[in-house]
Amino acid sequence: MIDTKNTRTEGGVAELWAMAFPVIITMASYTVMQFVNRMFLAWYSTDAIAAAVPAGILAFNIVCFFSGIISFCNILVAQYFGNGQPRGIARSIWAGLYFSLLSAVIIVLLVPIGVAIIHSSHHSDAVKTMEQQYFAITGTFGGVPIISGVFAALFIGTGKTKYPMIVNIIGNLSNIAFSYIFIFGKFGMPSLGIKGAAIAMVLASIIMLSIYIYLVFIRKEFREKFELLEHYRFHYRTFKKLLRYGIPSGISLLLEMASFTTFVFVVGNINTAALAANNIILSIELISFMPILGCGMATSALVGQYIGKGRSDVAKKVCYSALKLCVAYCGSIGLLFTFVPDLFIYLFTIGQTTDDISNYAHILIRILALFILCDAFNITFGSTIKGGGDTRFHMIAFLLAAWIFFIPGVLVILEVLNLSIAYAWGWSVLYLFLLAIIFYFRFKSDKWLSHKVIDK
Repeated sequence: MIDTKNTRTEGGVAELWAMAFPVIITMASYTVMQFVNRMFLAWYSTDAIAAAVPAGILAFNIVCFFSGIISFCNILVAQYFGNGQPRGIARSIWAGLYFSLLSAVIIVLLVPIGVAIIHSSHHSDAVKTMEQQYFAITGTFGGVPIISGVFAALFIGTGKTKYPMIVNIIGNLSNIAFSYIFIFGKFGMPSLGIKGAAIAMVLASIIMLSIYIYLVFIRKEFREKFELLEHYRFHYRTFKKLLRYGIPSGISLLLEMASFTTFVFVVGNINTAALAANNIILSIELISFMPILGCGMATSALVGQYIGKGRSDVAKKVCYSALKLCVAYCGSIGLLFTFVPDLFIYLFTIGQTTDDISNYAHILIRILALFILCDAFNITFGSTIKGGGDTRFHMIAFLLAAWIFFIPGVLVILEVLNLSIAYAWGWSVLYLFLLAIIFYFRFKSDKWLSHKVIDK
Protein backbone atom coordinates (compact mmCIF):
# COMPACT_ATOMS: atom_id res chain seq x y z
CA MET A 1 0.00 0.00 0.00
CA ILE A 2 1.30 3.43 -0.94
CA ASP A 3 2.10 5.83 1.86
CA THR A 4 0.80 9.14 0.58
CA LYS A 5 2.13 10.89 3.66
CA ASN A 6 5.66 10.26 2.48
CA THR A 7 6.67 13.24 0.36
CA ARG A 8 8.87 11.06 -1.81
CA THR A 9 5.76 9.19 -3.08
CA GLU A 10 3.27 12.07 -3.20
CA GLY A 11 2.31 12.68 -6.83
CA GLY A 12 4.69 9.97 -8.02
CA VAL A 13 4.11 7.25 -10.59
CA ALA A 14 3.25 4.66 -7.93
CA GLU A 15 0.54 6.79 -6.33
CA LEU A 16 -0.95 7.81 -9.66
CA TRP A 17 -0.86 4.24 -10.97
CA ALA A 18 -2.66 2.94 -7.87
CA MET A 19 -5.48 5.40 -8.61
CA ALA A 20 -5.32 5.25 -12.41
CA PHE A 21 -5.26 1.50 -12.95
CA PRO A 22 -8.89 0.90 -11.90
CA VAL A 23 -9.96 3.99 -13.89
CA ILE A 24 -8.13 2.65 -16.95
CA ILE A 25 -9.95 -0.67 -16.58
CA THR A 26 -13.17 1.27 -16.11
CA MET A 27 -12.73 3.24 -19.34
CA ALA A 28 -11.45 0.21 -21.24
CA SER A 29 -14.48 -1.82 -20.14
CA TYR A 30 -16.85 0.86 -21.38
CA THR A 31 -15.05 1.01 -24.71
CA VAL A 32 -14.97 -2.77 -25.02
CA MET A 33 -18.76 -2.57 -24.97
CA GLN A 34 -18.60 -0.52 -28.17
CA PHE A 35 -15.69 -2.53 -29.57
CA VAL A 36 -17.49 -5.88 -29.20
CA ASN A 37 -20.64 -4.44 -30.77
CA ARG A 38 -18.66 -3.23 -33.79
CA MET A 39 -16.65 -6.43 -34.13
CA PHE A 40 -19.86 -8.48 -34.16
CA LEU A 41 -21.37 -6.03 -36.65
CA ALA A 42 -18.33 -6.35 -38.90
CA TRP A 43 -18.95 -10.09 -38.92
CA TYR A 44 -22.64 -9.48 -39.57
CA SER A 45 -22.24 -7.23 -42.66
CA THR A 46 -20.05 -4.52 -44.19
CA ASP A 47 -22.95 -2.05 -44.19
CA ALA A 48 -23.51 -2.65 -40.47
CA ILE A 49 -19.95 -1.74 -39.47
CA ALA A 50 -20.00 1.18 -41.91
CA ALA A 51 -23.13 2.51 -40.16
CA ALA A 52 -22.25 1.81 -36.51
CA VAL A 53 -19.34 4.22 -36.05
CA PRO A 54 -20.90 7.40 -37.56
CA ALA A 55 -24.18 6.72 -35.74
CA GLY A 56 -22.40 5.98 -32.47
CA ILE A 57 -20.28 9.12 -32.70
CA LEU A 58 -23.32 11.23 -33.55
CA ALA A 59 -25.18 9.76 -30.57
CA PHE A 60 -22.29 10.73 -28.34
CA ASN A 61 -22.30 14.22 -29.85
CA ILE A 62 -25.89 14.62 -28.65
CA VAL A 63 -24.93 13.73 -25.07
CA CYS A 64 -21.30 14.90 -24.85
CA PHE A 65 -22.09 18.50 -23.83
CA PHE A 66 -24.06 17.25 -20.83
CA SER A 67 -21.52 14.52 -20.14
CA GLY A 68 -18.72 17.08 -20.17
CA ILE A 69 -20.51 19.20 -17.58
CA ILE A 70 -21.09 16.16 -15.37
CA SER A 71 -17.42 15.19 -15.68
CA PHE A 72 -16.53 18.26 -13.63
CA CYS A 73 -18.24 16.57 -10.65
CA ASN A 74 -15.09 14.46 -10.52
CA ILE A 75 -12.94 17.54 -9.91
CA LEU A 76 -15.40 19.15 -7.48
CA VAL A 77 -15.52 15.97 -5.42
CA ALA A 78 -11.73 15.60 -5.56
CA GLN A 79 -11.06 19.14 -4.34
CA TYR A 80 -13.65 18.92 -1.55
CA PHE A 81 -12.21 15.53 -0.58
CA GLY A 82 -8.68 16.91 -0.46
CA ASN A 83 -9.92 19.83 1.61
CA GLY A 84 -11.79 17.56 4.04
CA GLN A 85 -15.35 18.80 3.33
CA PRO A 86 -17.77 15.81 3.17
CA ARG A 87 -20.81 18.07 2.91
CA GLY A 88 -19.32 19.69 -0.19
CA ILE A 89 -18.90 16.21 -1.72
CA ALA A 90 -22.56 15.33 -1.12
CA ARG A 91 -23.79 18.64 -2.49
CA SER A 92 -21.63 18.24 -5.60
CA ILE A 93 -23.11 14.81 -6.33
CA TRP A 94 -26.69 16.02 -5.90
CA ALA A 95 -25.99 18.99 -8.15
CA GLY A 96 -24.77 16.51 -10.75
CA LEU A 97 -27.80 14.26 -10.30
CA TYR A 98 -30.28 17.12 -10.69
CA PHE A 99 -28.51 18.31 -13.80
CA SER A 100 -28.20 14.80 -15.30
CA LEU A 101 -31.93 14.14 -14.92
CA LEU A 102 -32.67 17.38 -16.74
CA SER A 103 -30.13 16.42 -19.39
CA ALA A 104 -31.81 13.05 -19.99
CA VAL A 105 -35.06 14.81 -20.93
CA ILE A 106 -33.31 17.28 -23.25
CA ILE A 107 -31.39 14.47 -24.99
CA VAL A 108 -34.62 12.67 -25.89
CA LEU A 109 -35.92 15.89 -27.46
CA LEU A 110 -32.72 16.17 -29.55
CA VAL A 111 -33.01 12.70 -31.11
CA PRO A 112 -35.13 13.86 -34.13
CA ILE A 113 -32.41 16.40 -34.98
CA GLY A 114 -29.82 13.65 -35.09
CA VAL A 115 -32.03 11.51 -37.32
CA ALA A 116 -32.38 14.47 -39.72
CA ILE A 117 -28.58 14.95 -39.78
CA ILE A 118 -28.09 11.31 -40.78
CA HIS A 119 -30.76 11.63 -43.45
CA SER A 120 -28.92 14.58 -45.01
CA SER A 121 -25.60 12.71 -45.29
CA HIS A 122 -24.23 11.30 -48.56
CA HIS A 123 -23.96 7.74 -47.26
CA SER A 124 -25.75 4.98 -49.17
CA ASP A 125 -29.44 4.40 -48.43
CA ALA A 126 -28.75 1.04 -46.78
CA VAL A 127 -26.11 2.55 -44.50
CA LYS A 128 -28.28 5.56 -43.62
CA THR A 129 -31.19 3.31 -42.61
CA MET A 130 -28.95 1.37 -40.23
CA GLU A 131 -27.41 4.58 -38.86
CA GLN A 132 -30.86 5.94 -38.04
CA GLN A 133 -31.89 2.73 -36.28
CA TYR A 134 -28.75 2.62 -34.15
CA PHE A 135 -28.84 6.32 -33.33
CA ALA A 136 -32.53 6.40 -32.39
CA ILE A 137 -32.14 3.66 -29.78
CA THR A 138 -28.83 4.73 -28.22
CA GLY A 139 -29.77 8.43 -28.35
CA THR A 140 -33.12 7.92 -26.63
CA PHE A 141 -31.39 6.28 -23.66
CA GLY A 142 -28.36 8.59 -23.76
CA GLY A 143 -29.16 10.01 -20.34
CA VAL A 144 -28.53 6.68 -18.58
CA PRO A 145 -24.69 6.73 -18.78
CA ILE A 146 -24.71 10.44 -17.82
CA ILE A 147 -26.48 9.63 -14.56
CA SER A 148 -24.03 6.77 -13.99
CA GLY A 149 -21.21 9.25 -14.59
CA VAL A 150 -22.27 11.26 -11.55
CA PHE A 151 -21.97 8.22 -9.28
CA ALA A 152 -18.67 7.28 -10.91
CA ALA A 153 -17.38 10.79 -10.11
CA LEU A 154 -18.16 10.19 -6.44
CA PHE A 155 -15.92 7.13 -6.31
CA ILE A 156 -13.16 8.47 -8.59
CA GLY A 157 -12.95 11.85 -6.85
CA THR A 158 -12.61 10.20 -3.44
CA GLY A 159 -10.00 7.74 -4.68
CA LYS A 160 -12.23 4.63 -4.50
CA THR A 161 -11.65 3.84 -8.14
CA LYS A 162 -12.06 0.07 -7.90
CA TYR A 163 -15.84 0.36 -7.62
CA PRO A 164 -16.40 1.97 -11.05
CA MET A 165 -14.03 -0.68 -12.37
CA ILE A 166 -16.19 -3.50 -10.98
CA VAL A 167 -19.39 -1.88 -12.24
CA ASN A 168 -18.01 -1.48 -15.75
CA ILE A 169 -16.66 -5.02 -15.92
CA ILE A 170 -20.12 -6.32 -15.08
CA GLY A 171 -21.61 -4.01 -17.71
CA ASN A 172 -19.05 -5.17 -20.27
CA LEU A 173 -19.80 -8.85 -19.71
CA SER A 174 -23.53 -8.14 -19.94
CA ASN A 175 -23.02 -6.29 -23.20
CA ILE A 176 -21.04 -9.12 -24.76
CA ALA A 177 -23.82 -11.58 -23.93
CA PHE A 178 -26.64 -9.29 -25.10
CA SER A 179 -24.78 -8.37 -28.32
CA TYR A 180 -24.27 -12.00 -29.25
CA ILE A 181 -27.91 -12.83 -28.57
CA PHE A 182 -29.57 -9.85 -30.26
CA ILE A 183 -27.26 -9.25 -33.25
CA PHE A 184 -27.14 -12.85 -34.46
CA GLY A 185 -30.49 -14.07 -33.05
CA LYS A 186 -29.45 -16.70 -30.50
CA PHE A 187 -31.47 -18.60 -27.87
CA GLY A 188 -34.71 -18.15 -29.72
CA MET A 189 -34.36 -14.39 -30.27
CA PRO A 190 -34.71 -12.88 -33.77
CA SER A 191 -31.59 -11.62 -35.55
CA LEU A 192 -31.75 -7.83 -35.11
CA GLY A 193 -28.38 -6.81 -36.55
CA ILE A 194 -27.47 -3.22 -35.77
CA LYS A 195 -30.66 -2.71 -33.74
CA GLY A 196 -29.58 -5.61 -31.56
CA ALA A 197 -26.21 -3.94 -30.95
CA ALA A 198 -27.94 -0.76 -29.80
CA ILE A 199 -30.33 -2.67 -27.52
CA ALA A 200 -27.40 -4.55 -25.98
CA MET A 201 -25.60 -1.31 -25.12
CA VAL A 202 -28.73 0.19 -23.56
CA LEU A 203 -29.42 -2.88 -21.40
CA ALA A 204 -25.82 -3.00 -20.20
CA SER A 205 -25.94 0.72 -19.31
CA ILE A 206 -29.13 0.21 -17.29
CA ILE A 207 -27.51 -2.66 -15.38
CA MET A 208 -24.52 -0.44 -14.53
CA LEU A 209 -26.74 2.38 -13.28
CA SER A 210 -28.71 -0.05 -11.12
CA ILE A 211 -25.51 -1.24 -9.44
CA TYR A 212 -24.42 2.34 -8.72
CA ILE A 213 -27.79 3.12 -7.14
CA TYR A 214 -27.45 0.04 -4.95
CA LEU A 215 -23.92 0.95 -3.84
CA VAL A 216 -24.66 4.58 -2.98
CA PHE A 217 -28.18 4.49 -1.57
CA ILE A 218 -28.69 0.94 -0.28
CA ARG A 219 -25.33 -0.49 0.75
CA LYS A 220 -24.77 0.63 4.35
CA GLU A 221 -21.04 1.33 4.01
CA PHE A 222 -21.43 4.06 1.40
CA ARG A 223 -24.88 5.26 2.46
CA GLU A 224 -23.44 6.28 5.82
CA LYS A 225 -20.03 7.39 4.56
CA PHE A 226 -21.21 9.77 1.83
CA GLU A 227 -24.44 10.89 3.59
CA LEU A 228 -26.20 11.63 0.32
CA LEU A 229 -29.64 11.00 1.79
CA GLU A 230 -28.99 13.72 4.40
CA HIS A 231 -27.98 16.40 1.88
CA TYR A 232 -30.42 15.86 -0.99
CA ARG A 233 -31.74 19.43 -0.99
CA PHE A 234 -30.93 21.63 -3.96
CA HIS A 235 -27.90 23.79 -3.12
CA TYR A 236 -27.72 26.79 -5.44
CA ARG A 237 -24.07 27.73 -4.86
CA THR A 238 -22.81 24.22 -5.59
CA PHE A 239 -25.04 23.94 -8.66
CA LYS A 240 -23.70 27.29 -9.84
CA LYS A 241 -20.11 26.04 -9.44
CA LEU A 242 -20.93 22.97 -11.50
CA LEU A 243 -22.30 25.11 -14.31
CA ARG A 244 -19.60 27.77 -14.10
CA TYR A 245 -16.74 25.31 -14.53
CA GLY A 246 -18.66 22.45 -16.11
CA ILE A 247 -20.17 24.32 -19.07
CA PRO A 248 -16.74 25.18 -20.57
CA SER A 249 -15.78 21.54 -20.02
CA GLY A 250 -18.93 20.42 -21.82
CA ILE A 251 -18.31 22.82 -24.69
CA SER A 252 -14.72 21.54 -25.00
CA LEU A 253 -15.96 17.97 -25.32
CA LEU A 254 -18.70 19.02 -27.74
CA LEU A 255 -16.22 20.92 -29.94
CA GLU A 256 -13.84 17.97 -29.96
CA MET A 257 -16.49 15.39 -30.77
CA ALA A 258 -18.26 17.59 -33.32
CA SER A 259 -14.98 18.08 -35.17
CA PHE A 260 -14.29 14.35 -35.34
CA THR A 261 -17.91 13.65 -36.34
CA THR A 262 -17.46 16.10 -39.20
CA PHE A 263 -14.23 14.29 -40.06
CA VAL A 264 -16.02 10.91 -40.13
CA PHE A 265 -18.88 12.12 -42.32
CA VAL A 266 -16.55 13.92 -44.74
CA VAL A 267 -14.45 10.76 -45.09
CA GLY A 268 -17.66 8.84 -45.75
CA ASN A 269 -18.13 10.85 -48.94
CA ILE A 270 -15.03 9.26 -50.52
CA ASN A 271 -16.26 5.66 -50.94
CA THR A 272 -17.70 2.83 -48.85
CA ALA A 273 -14.35 1.03 -48.57
CA ALA A 274 -12.64 4.14 -47.19
CA LEU A 275 -15.52 4.70 -44.76
CA ALA A 276 -15.42 1.10 -43.53
CA ALA A 277 -11.62 1.18 -43.12
CA ASN A 278 -11.85 4.51 -41.31
CA ASN A 279 -14.46 3.05 -38.97
CA ILE A 280 -12.27 0.03 -38.25
CA ILE A 281 -9.35 2.31 -37.36
CA LEU A 282 -11.62 4.50 -35.22
CA SER A 283 -12.81 1.39 -33.38
CA ILE A 284 -9.20 0.32 -32.76
CA GLU A 285 -8.35 3.88 -31.72
CA LEU A 286 -11.23 3.98 -29.24
CA ILE A 287 -10.04 0.94 -27.34
CA SER A 288 -6.33 1.73 -27.64
CA PHE A 289 -6.59 5.31 -26.38
CA MET A 290 -8.88 4.51 -23.44
CA PRO A 291 -5.94 3.78 -21.10
CA ILE A 292 -4.71 7.31 -21.88
CA LEU A 293 -8.14 8.77 -21.19
CA GLY A 294 -8.43 6.75 -17.98
CA CYS A 295 -5.03 8.01 -16.86
CA GLY A 296 -6.19 11.54 -17.72
CA MET A 297 -9.28 11.18 -15.52
CA ALA A 298 -7.18 9.90 -12.63
CA THR A 299 -4.72 12.75 -13.20
CA SER A 300 -7.51 15.35 -12.96
CA ALA A 301 -8.81 13.76 -9.77
CA LEU A 302 -5.40 13.46 -8.08
CA VAL A 303 -4.44 16.99 -9.16
CA GLY A 304 -7.78 18.18 -7.73
CA GLN A 305 -7.14 16.42 -4.42
CA TYR A 306 -3.71 18.02 -4.01
CA ILE A 307 -5.02 21.45 -4.96
CA GLY A 308 -7.72 20.96 -2.34
CA LYS A 309 -4.93 20.27 0.15
CA GLY A 310 -3.08 23.40 -0.97
CA ARG A 311 -0.23 21.37 -2.48
CA SER A 312 0.19 22.82 -5.98
CA ASP A 313 3.79 21.60 -6.10
CA VAL A 314 2.65 17.98 -5.85
CA ALA A 315 -0.16 18.65 -8.34
CA LYS A 316 2.48 19.53 -10.94
CA LYS A 317 4.41 16.38 -10.11
CA VAL A 318 1.29 14.32 -10.86
CA CYS A 319 1.32 15.63 -14.43
CA TYR A 320 4.88 14.45 -15.09
CA SER A 321 4.10 11.08 -13.54
CA ALA A 322 1.15 10.75 -15.92
CA LEU A 323 3.39 11.54 -18.88
CA LYS A 324 5.77 8.74 -17.94
CA LEU A 325 2.94 6.23 -17.83
CA CYS A 326 1.34 7.40 -21.08
CA VAL A 327 4.55 7.55 -23.11
CA ALA A 328 5.50 4.03 -22.01
CA TYR A 329 2.10 2.76 -23.07
CA CYS A 330 1.98 4.62 -26.39
CA GLY A 331 5.44 3.42 -27.33
CA SER A 332 4.42 -0.19 -26.75
CA ILE A 333 1.10 -0.06 -28.60
CA GLY A 334 2.66 1.99 -31.40
CA LEU A 335 5.20 -0.75 -32.08
CA LEU A 336 2.38 -3.29 -32.35
CA PHE A 337 0.44 -1.07 -34.76
CA THR A 338 3.54 -0.63 -36.91
CA PHE A 339 4.91 -4.16 -37.07
CA VAL A 340 1.90 -6.46 -36.45
CA PRO A 341 -1.13 -4.47 -37.70
CA ASP A 342 -3.04 -7.63 -38.67
CA LEU A 343 -3.26 -8.49 -34.98
CA PHE A 344 -5.92 -5.77 -34.79
CA ILE A 345 -7.32 -5.45 -38.32
CA TYR A 346 -8.06 -9.16 -38.71
CA LEU A 347 -10.71 -8.99 -35.97
CA PHE A 348 -12.86 -6.86 -38.29
CA THR A 349 -12.25 -8.75 -41.55
CA ILE A 350 -12.92 -12.36 -40.53
CA GLY A 351 -14.98 -14.08 -43.21
CA GLN A 352 -15.25 -10.95 -45.37
CA THR A 353 -13.82 -10.22 -48.84
CA THR A 354 -12.34 -6.82 -48.01
CA ASP A 355 -9.09 -6.33 -49.90
CA ASP A 356 -9.73 -2.62 -50.48
CA ILE A 357 -10.78 -2.07 -46.87
CA SER A 358 -7.76 -3.98 -45.58
CA ASN A 359 -5.34 -1.97 -47.75
CA TYR A 360 -6.73 1.30 -46.43
CA ALA A 361 -6.66 0.01 -42.85
CA HIS A 362 -2.99 -1.08 -43.02
CA ILE A 363 -1.95 2.43 -44.00
CA LEU A 364 -4.10 4.18 -41.41
CA ILE A 365 -3.15 2.02 -38.43
CA ARG A 366 0.50 3.06 -38.79
CA ILE A 367 -0.56 6.72 -38.72
CA LEU A 368 -2.65 5.84 -35.66
CA ALA A 369 0.55 4.94 -33.76
CA LEU A 370 1.70 8.58 -33.96
CA PHE A 371 -1.85 9.84 -33.43
CA ILE A 372 -2.22 8.27 -29.97
CA LEU A 373 1.23 9.48 -28.88
CA CYS A 374 0.30 13.10 -29.64
CA ASP A 375 -3.06 12.54 -27.98
CA ALA A 376 -1.30 11.31 -24.83
CA PHE A 377 0.51 14.64 -24.39
CA ASN A 378 -2.68 16.52 -25.26
CA ILE A 379 -4.82 14.62 -22.72
CA THR A 380 -2.21 14.68 -19.94
CA PHE A 381 -1.56 18.43 -19.98
CA GLY A 382 -5.23 19.17 -20.68
CA SER A 383 -6.40 16.98 -17.78
CA THR A 384 -3.94 18.62 -15.43
CA ILE A 385 -5.14 22.16 -16.06
CA LYS A 386 -8.76 20.97 -15.85
CA GLY A 387 -7.97 19.51 -12.44
CA GLY A 388 -7.16 23.05 -11.37
CA GLY A 389 -10.46 24.36 -12.74
CA ASP A 390 -8.98 25.97 -15.86
CA THR A 391 -11.85 24.76 -18.04
CA ARG A 392 -12.40 28.06 -19.85
CA PHE A 393 -8.91 28.04 -21.39
CA HIS A 394 -9.40 24.37 -22.27
CA MET A 395 -12.57 25.31 -24.17
CA ILE A 396 -10.93 28.20 -26.07
CA ALA A 397 -8.01 25.99 -27.09
CA PHE A 398 -10.34 23.39 -28.60
CA LEU A 399 -12.38 26.05 -30.35
CA LEU A 400 -9.32 27.51 -32.08
CA ALA A 401 -7.50 24.26 -32.83
CA ALA A 402 -10.48 22.19 -33.97
CA TRP A 403 -12.51 24.67 -35.96
CA ILE A 404 -9.88 27.07 -37.30
CA PHE A 405 -7.09 24.54 -37.96
CA PHE A 406 -8.34 20.92 -38.05
CA ILE A 407 -11.68 20.97 -39.89
CA PRO A 408 -10.77 23.56 -42.56
CA GLY A 409 -7.60 21.58 -43.28
CA VAL A 410 -9.51 18.29 -43.63
CA LEU A 411 -12.02 19.90 -46.01
CA VAL A 412 -9.23 21.27 -48.19
CA ILE A 413 -7.41 17.92 -48.23
CA LEU A 414 -10.46 15.82 -49.13
CA GLU A 415 -12.86 18.16 -50.93
CA VAL A 416 -10.53 20.58 -52.74
CA LEU A 417 -7.29 18.68 -53.31
CA ASN A 418 -8.99 15.25 -53.51
CA LEU A 419 -6.15 13.59 -51.63
CA SER A 420 -6.46 10.19 -49.96
CA ILE A 421 -7.76 9.51 -46.48
CA ALA A 422 -4.17 9.00 -45.23
CA TYR A 423 -3.45 12.71 -45.68
CA ALA A 424 -6.54 13.59 -43.65
CA TRP A 425 -5.34 11.35 -40.80
CA GLY A 426 -1.88 12.91 -41.03
CA TRP A 427 -3.50 16.33 -40.61
CA SER A 428 -5.30 15.06 -37.49
CA VAL A 429 -1.90 14.15 -36.02
CA LEU A 430 -0.73 17.74 -36.54
CA TYR A 431 -3.93 18.96 -34.90
CA LEU A 432 -3.30 16.93 -31.74
CA PHE A 433 0.34 18.02 -31.70
CA LEU A 434 -0.78 21.67 -31.82
CA LEU A 435 -3.19 21.11 -28.91
CA ALA A 436 -0.46 19.43 -26.87
CA ILE A 437 1.84 22.43 -27.38
CA ILE A 438 -0.90 24.87 -26.35
CA PHE A 439 -1.72 22.95 -23.16
CA TYR A 440 1.98 22.51 -22.33
CA PHE A 441 2.65 26.24 -22.34
CA ARG A 442 -0.49 26.85 -20.25
CA PHE A 443 0.74 24.26 -17.75
CA LYS A 444 4.20 25.86 -17.54
CA SER A 445 2.69 29.33 -17.00
CA ASP A 446 1.02 28.26 -13.68
CA LYS A 447 -2.05 30.35 -14.59
CA TRP A 448 -4.18 27.21 -14.30
CA LEU A 449 -3.49 27.25 -10.55
CA SER A 450 -5.17 30.65 -10.02
CA HIS A 451 -8.76 29.35 -9.95
CA LYS A 452 -10.61 29.01 -6.63
CA VAL A 453 -13.10 26.25 -7.37
CA ILE A 454 -14.17 25.46 -3.80
CA ASP A 455 -14.73 27.47 -0.64
CA LYS A 456 -12.05 26.75 1.90
